[in-house]
Amino acid sequence: MFDVNKFAVNQDYEFASELIQALEKNIPGEDPELIRKKLFYFEGIFLDLTDRTGAHPTVPFAHEDRGGVMQDFVKFLGFGNRKIVWEFNELFNEHTGEGIKKWSNYGNIYDKHFTPYRDQPINILEIGVLNGGSMRIWEKYFPKANIFGIDINEECLQYQSDRTKIFIGDQSDVSFLRNVKAKIPKIDILIDDGSHRAKDQKITFEEMYYHIRKPGVYLIEDIELNYWLDKDKKSPDNFMTHMKNKIDELNVRRTMNRKVSQTYPFKDNEVRFNNSTNSISFYENVVVLEKLEMPKAKEITRGQ
Repeated sequence: MFDVNKFAVNQDYEFASELIQALEKNIPGEDPELIRKKLFYFEGIFLDLTDRTGAHPTVPFAHEDRGGVMQDFVKFLGFGNRKIVWEFNELFNEHTGEGIKKWSNYGNIYDKHFTPYRDQPINILEIGVLNGGSMRIWEKYFPKANIFGIDINEECLQYQSDRTKIFIGDQSDVSFLRNVKAKIPKIDILIDDGSHRAKDQKITFEEMYYHIRKPGVYLIEDIELNYWLDKDKKSPDNFMTHMKNKIDELNVRRTMNRKVSQTYPFKDNEVRFNNSTNSISFYENVVVLEKLEMPKAKEITRGQ
């Protein structure tokens, strides 16, 4: 059980303030006014004990222990076993150990598209392990997930853990990708952070997209080489051109007269993408496709 007196005396005031702010923001589904009242009560206890004891340690609280302390604090406040939802950027900023490199706008994109899956027993595949840091962050971000990684560098096998399995191979090798699919379950979230080359992104997408469950998310990051490298920019395999074509494919039923489209005998392969894709979102350097079983849309009306 959370010991407020021990915590107040022995832990850093800066961390307590950070904890208060985080809890006020991150406890979902509770009355904000009730949270503020309880936090105000705790802050008063903390300040009183700090003044009486003169305790204000300079050593920061160890990150690996913060989650447990904060969870105990949630119980102390009377919110039971509610989970504290750490945003990606918070986990990234606290991370130490194996290296990880991301563009600063990615965290908000992850939070927007991944949040519904975070506390679920899902399967995640990230292509591009590099220095292993993302594997560790995904383990915290998705506490119940099975995590799979792909990298071309055999040294990345060292980043496996009891929750993370890594396959070594080339993402442009269709035979390798099919072999991986045969060894892993259907994926809920796929993150392509591999070679960043246009052709590789396209090959991987075409081979792996239908191995993603519905609902599910397929996220491609670092698409800049499609613009920066002449070889990729002018290639018939330019991935961004492929995604722009997917916009038309998503709207295949709008390419003909409305009444005709409702009865037109599309072949399965002509509407497969349309039937399983809810949206395509374009961000700076990132494309996100959200999969969902999509019934054929019908025009509906209300009123006169």
